[in-house]
Amino acid sequence: MSAGKYDLTIDQGSDFAITLTITKSGSAVNLTDYTARAHIRATKESANYVPFTMTFPDRSAGELTMTLTSTASSNMAAGQYLYDVEIVSGTDVVTRIIEGKITLNREITR
Repeated sequence: MSAGKYDLTIDQGSDFAITLTITKSGSAVNLTDYTARAHIRATKESANYVPFTMTFPDRSAGELTMTLTSTASSNMAAGQYLYDVEIVSGTDVVTRIIEGKITLNREITR
């Protein structure tokens, strides 16, 4: 299964969160025993990254929430970035589920 594509727009200096529901063949993937990771990078080759915080509101329903704090977004320069999300099963099988571009809009009030 190839990763889905979804572009995000985040306002610099604001808290950001989005909940994804992971499905396969129309049914929710049970995410019990899974971990998840997601990085924001300027380019695919960039060594520097900002991580999203990953939580699971309802593992059995396939729900995964990506969060970026206002502090983290304030510390990033406005502009274009890339991200992806990977889930890792309890048996260490890694699956990239989504990827895309991030537009970080410049904060005015700071």
